[in-house]
Amino acid sequence: GAISVSNIDFKRGDAGTGRLILHFSGEGASPDLHNQGSSIIITVGNAQLPASLQKPLNVTDFATPVQRVDANSTGTGTHIVLSTSGPFESRAYQTGRS
Repeated sequence: GAISVSNIDFKRGDAGTGRLILHFSGEGASPDLHNQGSSIIITVGNAQLPASLQKPLNVTDFATPVQRVDANSTGTGTHIVLSTSGPFESRAYQTGRS
């Protein structure tokens, strides 16, 4: 079956870091992360994004370099843009389904 994004969550981590947490409906999602100027772009070419999650998240209240998260569907996949302010480093990692 097709994989879809089941939830998008944003949290403030230690020392003011921002954490975007993507939950998927199954295993096998293959996110690709890269920086483009002051944005972090995450593309998940094999995971669909439900209409209910296709809305901007204003995350300025978390006081991290990330100001806004925009999630859009790209037909067969998902495209997420994190707009930042100030210096940042990006890292990506995957964990189990728990």
